[in-house]
Amino acid sequence: MSVIVQKFGGSVLQDAQSIRRCAHETMKKHESGYGVIAVVSALGMTTDRLCDLANQVASRPDPKLLDQVLARGEQIASGLLAIAINDLGGDAVSLVGADLGIVTDNQAGNARILHVDRTVYDIHLQAGRIIVAAGYQGVSQDGHLTTLGRGGSDLTAVALAISTNGQPKNGRCEIYRDVDGVYTADPKLIEQAQRLPALSYNSLLNLVNHSEGVVHPRAVDLARRHHLPLHIQHIEATEGGTVVGDATLPDCPSMEQTSLLACTLTENYCRLSVCHLPVDFHNIKPLLDQLTMQEITLRHFETVRIAGGSMLMLTVEQSHREAAAACVGHWLDDIGSGDLSVSSPESRLSLIGQGLLDNPGDIASMTTSLSESDFTVEHFTASSDVCTWYLPSSQAHDALRLIHDHFLIRNSIDIRAASAY
Repeated sequence: MSVIVQKFGGSVLQDAQSIRRCAHETMKKHESGYGVIAVVSALGMTTDRLCDLANQVASRPDPKLLDQVLARGEQIASGLLAIAINDLGGDAVSLVGADLGIVTDNQAGNARILHVDRTVYDIHLQAGRIIVAAGYQGVSQDGHLTTLGRGGSDLTAVALAISTNGQPKNGRCEIYRDVDGVYTADPKLIEQAQRLPALSYNSLLNLVNHSEGVVHPRAVDLARRHHLPLHIQHIEATEGGTVVGDATLPDCPSMEQTSLLACTLTENYCRLSVCHLPVDFHNIKPLLDQLTMQEITLRHFETVRIAGGSMLMLTVEQSHREAAAACVGHWLDDIGSGDLSVSSPESRLSLIGQGLLDNPGDIASMTTSLSESDFTVEHFTASSDVCTWYLPSSQAHDALRLIHDHFLIRNSIDIRAASAY
């Protein structure tokens, strides 16, 4: 029996009506002869509300206890979807926590999957049941409930799709969102955004590493390593979406023409810059360990040797600004030198493509256009596949529109060709 894994995110699990819509979609696939595993995220903003409540109860909640609290959101969603499927005449079972068979390491809040025990899945699938699995969670080898990090339900879906198909490349993992696939920019912000019908794993990985809410980067990387195709689509769409798989070479006007793929915008960041560090400073591990203990995710990190010393720059979410500054301050006290400065809230505008530095004049034109349009570029980085501008948050949406509409859409090669890289 072929098994389809469907993943329903919080954006499509908002209320009773949307839960029943997802149940209908699951029933339709099951009645077509497929074995079905439906993986769910928590409803709407449930995880954020639980996290906020935990932080009101304690200034620094115990990470293992916090895992138990946050996992409840997906467990509730799993039970509700199973109830809806059974009400439609299906035979569904809800699997949560240890029943999922997802074995992880012991890292609270951001556990890594070690393996998947298929025993329970095989029993239910062979009995013709629909499995509704609570995403985002697993169990450690010593029996403790763990969570896979924010957005980890995508990772759950990919891991289950790989484990339940003998040949992952022949498997199916469908990720349902409130947007019909992946676009050249967020269609909620940019009217001219165009859907990308096909993407390689590497292109999607670049894109999701510079955006939020599309697919979890770890899920894309896991699918890539096992050649598992992904289909990202709208819950109500009968066709379309974005298919993600191994790269194919399209017909292009020029085999070495620069390919512009998408623009992304991530908001509410701040940069921490440290100047006047010793040229030969090496002991960066205590700082990174402290940031990890505080569950502060680094969005960018670099060190540069300059005349007379070295410079360190890291980017974190604005909500982590004070905690990150405290960690850096303690580290500077320990090494005995360095001056810290912290930026105002910023947004990160990124252009994703291929061969971006092959024509540096194009990148210069974009940066010049931003400056001439009175946008304040606080910092700029570029590589062959990503260019990023850091700007004040108040200017971010207009800057995104300028880069997308005037450069990406007007100057890119055909979207169907560019998206296949």
